[in-house]
Amino acid sequence: MKATSIQHLVNVSGGKDSTAVYLRAIELGRPFRAVFADTGNEDQRVYDYIAELPNRTGGPVVETVRADFTRQLAQHRDYLIKEWPAELIAGRPGKWSFRRRRETLAEFEELAVAVRTGGTISWTLEPTIPKPDDGNVFDGWRAPVPDPHGAWVWSAGFQPMSTEEAAEVVRVAAALHEPTGNPFLDLCISKGRFPSRMAQFCTEELKTVPIVEQVVLPMLKAGPVLQWLGIRADESANRAKQARFNRHESGSMVWRPIFDWSVEQVWAQHRKHGIAPNPLYALGMGRVGCMPCINCRKSELRNIADLFPDHIDRIRQWEEIVASANKRRSATFFPAVTDPTDADRPGSYSRIDTLVEWSRTARGGRQFDLFFQAQAGGGCTSDLGLCERNAA
Repeated sequence: MKATSIQHLVNVSGGKDSTAVYLRAIELGRPFRAVFADTGNEDQRVYDYIAELPNRTGGPVVETVRADFTRQLAQHRDYLIKEWPAELIAGRPGKWSFRRRRETLAEFEELAVAVRTGGTISWTLEPTIPKPDDGNVFDGWRAPVPDPHGAWVWSAGFQPMSTEEAAEVVRVAAALHEPTGNPFLDLCISKGRFPSRMAQFCTEELKTVPIVEQVVLPMLKAGPVLQWLGIRADESANRAKQARFNRHESGSMVWRPIFDWSVEQVWAQHRKHGIAPNPLYALGMGRVGCMPCINCRKSELRNIADLFPDHIDRIRQWEEIVASANKRRSATFFPAVTDPTDADRPGSYSRIDTLVEWSRTARGGRQFDLFFQAQAGGGCTSDLGLCERNAA
């Protein structure tokens, strides 16, 4: 019986590491396909760089996939038309909820052992700080209350509306639940919110799922698939724990060919092939990917606002659209961070312009500082190497 040949697929983001992997695949001489997931929240230079990569290298065209949320938008539109009127007329009090921190790798391993052996685990992630008083108010903005095991987070409610007011909110929201053609915006409208660190659904929905469904699964019908990932151990402690080679839940195998490379080796690979890095690096950006990413740091936000103000304009428009498409009539691109020092809206959730102004200050909003200083910096996480981390 003739053995089925392995099909090779290189994931490309437009950043330095995935470009180095693309060049490595060319060097090794194996036929391969390359794929890029367009989130709709990218800088034009990323699209241009990826489009020119085959012409500059002689490698294969980088195929582009995009998520389609037509079905989800239609389902949510039908739901809001049916359910929202009564909910809006009744109103909803705000409430506190406890969000546990993510378990550490060691805790996951301990849990896995306990499950296999029927034993118990020694750690707990129950709140240690009592639930804050909520006052049973319909609205009102509250800062998160940190806890050693997570945080108490306030979910704002909304005041009861008249029948006419509710009907108008539903009419506007329903009209906005039509596909815009932009995956990121369509995803947020269908969810009624922007992604956040506590609900980071963007990578999975906008990158992993479309690549798996539109490329990997069809390839698997013809035989085994090996995905080449641009992940390096020295990018982060979490990435250093990944294996060089493992099976992915899609059924494909994944390989990290530059796992033990240094950033100097990555840049050397570019020079070896006469390939200039993505121009965003030369413009001062520390990462390539969504612009801005919900996980960007204060300095990154400032650079984006100063160098690429059109991206801030776009986010401002998206905040208005997503706010009009949900029953709370509120939405912020960055997680719901409150700042009592905001002179215009003290203690309220701050939108993109307030965050940009704060990013240009040496000192500023205390809640903003707490949030952004906690960022790991430079992008999202992806087990398929779909996001660049930093320029190192």
